[in-house]
Amino acid sequence: METSDSLSYPHQIDDHCRDESGQGGSPTDSSTNMPNDFLRVLDERVLILDGGMGTSIHAHNPQPDDWGGEKFVNLSDAVNFSRPEWIVDIHREYFAAGCDAVETNTFNASKLVLGEFGLADKVIEYNRRGVELARRAALEFSTPERPRFVVGSIGPGTKMPSLLNESIYIHFDELYDAYKPQMIALVEGGVDAILVETCFDILQAKCALICALDAMKEKGVKIPLMVQITIQPDGRMLPGTDIAGALCTLESMDGIDVIGMNCAVGPDLMLSSVKHLSQYSTKKISVLPNAGLPEKRGDDTYFPLQPDELAEWLHRFVTEFGVNIVGGCCGTTHRHMKAVADRVGFKKPATRVTVPVSAASSLFGMMELEQNPRPLLVGERTNTNGSRKFKQHLEKDDWQTLVEMAQEQEREGVHILDVCAAFVGRDEARDMKEIIKRYNAVITKPLMIDSTE
Repeated sequence: METSDSLSYPHQIDDHCRDESGQGGSPTDSSTNMPNDFLRVLDERVLILDGGMGTSIHAHNPQPDDWGGEKFVNLSDAVNFSRPEWIVDIHREYFAAGCDAVETNTFNASKLVLGEFGLADKVIEYNRRGVELARRAALEFSTPERPRFVVGSIGPGTKMPSLLNESIYIHFDELYDAYKPQMIALVEGGVDAILVETCFDILQAKCALICALDAMKEKGVKIPLMVQITIQPDGRMLPGTDIAGALCTLESMDGIDVIGMNCAVGPDLMLSSVKHLSQYSTKKISVLPNAGLPEKRGDDTYFPLQPDELAEWLHRFVTEFGVNIVGGCCGTTHRHMKAVADRVGFKKPATRVTVPVSAASSLFGMMELEQNPRPLLVGERTNTNGSRKFKQHLEKDDWQTLVEMAQEQEREGVHILDVCAAFVGRDEARDMKEIIKRYNAVITKPLMIDSTE
């Protein structure tokens, strides 16, 4: 790891954030926790994560200089360099409140988001710095009896691979490339777990998780991997994915240790989703709500849920639904987390008995593969080998008619759509991509990808 003095930034770094060697806490320190300690705690008791980093930064009433300059205002990750003492103190406050782990201040530190601030070439440094500051606070509080952890935070970014809106669409491969250096930096920095959080698009979550697993494989390590989706007040993710569809997608991926939710809403609007996770998730569960739905008070945003109210909700989630990790998101402070720690600290979550489900998922929901009454109906008219009409309109690049054919089968009650674009003389991969991205946007049933090769 480079020393802080060697980094070239628009920000300066204060010396008091170094240890005696001139560097921050290293992942090779003897007191640094091994990754399996994190999972061991989850097997024994509830683990308490921290509250809102952005909320805590804004409590300092930052001015442009505190962000590192006018162009970096509201880039929370930049505060790692302009006001590192704030970030370390925020981490300390959460540990002092009773938290077991803090998230690195790297929510926006992907190449995609940093690139919007002209910092695309600073991904490695920004993420290493975030780990360094969090580790410094963790080492101050960690003991052999009670280890404290650093969780690498990866936010969703500003683009979505599942929607075709040109202003926010990003190709899956491009998004993967934007995440890769961040994942590598967090792994090399020595985080105790990786958290892909605030996922409002299930395809974005899948992309980030694949990237995280690939980064671990490249570095020859396995770090606990967490993912948290974000639901709207209607109980669905931004494109319309329900909790069953999201869980089905995530459960199908090997290597995920924790599946949960954070942000957007308070605990009351998470209740039904928490119940679903409790009943059907085979992984550990995390829940980090906002302090209620935000309200406007003049020019300020106010979150109404008080510390004791958040603690009461999270106590219920732990003792009734077996939630393994609790914490807070927007609007929550160290005072909220102290109330949570006082209420649920060191409790063992309720035992869950999960119900196995054999299913497939689309962008919008889940379809059980064992239908009652049988059979499972597979629509074959979106197949060049099964439909002359489909083949003819594919020849014309008539994408709209191909979409209408899929919608017609959906109206007729099929459970799954078989999609095949194999056609002599045409580019099958190109045709399949064009069809699937359009089907993803409007077809609610799962798609069966079919090829002659």
